[in-house]
Parts: sequence; C-alpha cells; structure tokens
Amino acid sequence: MKKLILALLLVCFCASAAMAQERYLENYTAIKLRGGYNSFTGGIFAATFNFDYACDEYFAFRFGEEYDFEDLSNTEIRPAYFYDFDFGRFTVEALGYVSFDKDVIGLAFGGGLGLNTKYAWVNVGYYHRTFYFEDDSIVKEPVNIYYELGVRCLPTI
Repeated sequence: MKKLILALLLVCFCASAAMAQERYLENYTAIKLRGGYNSFTGGIFAATFNFDYACDEYFAFRFGEEYDFEDLSNTEIRPAYFYDFDFGRFTVEALGYVSFDKDVIGLAFGGGLGLNTKYAWVNVGYYHRTFYFEDDSIVKEPVNIYYELGVRCLPTI
C-alpha cells in the first residue's frame, strides 16, 4: 500500500510538468499510471516513466521504464532516425525490450515506423519476443505487431 501511495504522490507532484512537456513534439518526460488486464500476466497496475529526446537533425531516442506492483519490471529502448515534414515527423525506429518477473525473463527486438503530427501520432511495427523461464524452458513468439495511436487535446508547438 505504501508503494501505491508513494507512486500516486509522485504522479500528482510531476503531473503538471509532465503535461506541459508533452505539448512539444520532441524532448519530453512523462510519468503515467496504467491499469488493465493482460492475458499472460493477469491484472495490471503500473507506474511508467518515459523519456524522449531528439537531436537537432536526424536522430531520436526513447526510453521507458515500467514497474507494476507485482514485481514485474519492463525496460524499453527505441533509437530512431527521423525526418521532419511540414505536417509532422516521420520516424524509423528500432525496438529493444526486456522484462523481468519473479520467474520469467522476456526479451524482444524489432522495428517500426511512426508519424507524429500536431494533433495525433501513430507508431506501428514488428517484434520477435522470447521468454526464458526459471525451469530453463524457452517460449518464442516470432510474429508480433505493436501499435500506438494517440490524439492530443493541445497541439504541439
């Protein structure tokens, strides 16, 4: 319960700064709470930290860390090349993902394409995921699709 209260206080404290930072097309930090249901792990309640940084010309870097309150930790790294158009930014990105649970380690590698505009964004891609279990068994998922869709209430500057 203390972890939950600490996470909620941290989110409330940082929410205004994170929301202000997310108005920009690049270079933002976000702290989020996420809840839902996953068929593999069951119920989900997690705190997430995301960092996005774009260099002046063509290279961007995204990093995300998620911790759920059942001792599952996920780390995601997405280096990307981008090109700016008048209507938004087109990206080509690589994906590296590691998850740690009590008895399972998951690794995923892949890549995708994205478009980030003034009012919306979309990312789609493919990844290959492998789970390593404590009893030395391995499960491979060779074909996976990821997607992110979103709209902004406030336009980017």
